[in-house]
Amino acid sequence: MKLVPDLSITSAPHRARHGWHPGWLFRNGAQGAWYDPSDAGTLFQDAAGASPVTAPGQTVGLVLDKSRGLVRGPNIGSPAQAQFAGATEYAAYSAPQDYYEIARTQSGGGEVHFAVPVDRSVEIDIEVFQEGGGAGIVLRDGSSVLTSAGPGHGRTRRILRCPSGTLRINLPSFPLAARFRVYAIRTLAGNHATQPVTTRRPVYDLLGHAHRLHFDGIDDCLRFDLGFPALDGILMAYAGVIGTSGRIMNRSTSNTDLWASASGRWVASFANDTLDGDGYGVLLNTPHVGRYHITNDSAALRYNATQGPAVATQGKAAVLNDMALGARADGVAACEAGLSAIVILQGGLPPPHEGPTLQYLATSAGVSL
Repeated sequence: MKLVPDLSITSAPHRARHGWHPGWLFRNGAQGAWYDPSDAGTLFQDAAGASPVTAPGQTVGLVLDKSRGLVRGPNIGSPAQAQFAGATEYAAYSAPQDYYEIARTQSGGGEVHFAVPVDRSVEIDIEVFQEGGGAGIVLRDGSSVLTSAGPGHGRTRRILRCPSGTLRINLPSFPLAARFRVYAIRTLAGNHATQPVTTRRPVYDLLGHAHRLHFDGIDDCLRFDLGFPALDGILMAYAGVIGTSGRIMNRSTSNTDLWASASGRWVASFANDTLDGDGYGVLLNTPHVGRYHITNDSAALRYNATQGPAVATQGKAAVLNDMALGARADGVAACEAGLSAIVILQGGLPPPHEGPTLQYLATSAGVSL
């Protein structure tokens, strides 16, 4: 099964051939994210990428970020890089057959560990082809279960993040045994957005020809990291529909809401300073293009072709990690919205890309600027 598409329009060698797209914004190393619900190859129903989204009405637990071209790194999952842990007498690698064998008894169980980059997305290509006891293997970060895999899945791939830096492969209970093969573990470049909680996932839907992520206005959210300081400035542009209240994007666990609509108006707040876009709110519940740009000392917004004023604000030196599209992690600051495209960029839009970016977003939402 091919989990992500081969490098194509988002990779550097093909850019000139296919014309402008948001990948151009990131070609010189600028940080950020590009989420494109119209690209079915980037949407998955679960947070580990096991089940692709195939039809409207399905929930979305993973959206791949296309800003880095979905480039995979070198293999860090070879047998030479594996480590055995736990009851190591129950863990082994068979070189002739190229598989690992682990078992778990009442007295303990063997595990296979791989060192992975801390808190970065990795893609594991794995096959479980023999087991005992009726259960598959479990992939963990510390004590947290990331996902599982069994022989019924065949060869499969999963996308995982390990804050501990160690990917653990073991068994869920005893007495069990399993044989599995790890074909590769590779980093998957990008700031991919996930939601592990089934009931908090947005829904993929269609409004005319516009592909959307629909957030319910209660607690739906997708979480991701950006990894650059807020002092660098940040631009967030989107296409879609927003309800009369809700934050489009937040710090996931703080009260610093970066973008919002409140009482039918746009609001952007940064380090407790607020920009109020009064006068645009009457159109938020129809398809439109919105753009917020916040720097260290000012913030400005734009609705379709209307540019709002710059308002003084104060930057914040925190690194922009643990972000959320939609509600915060605690369910506060919920967002009711249908988003057709999202572009987040460190700094701001270079002038040559202003028009193409806004036109791309307008096309995604089916509106005219």
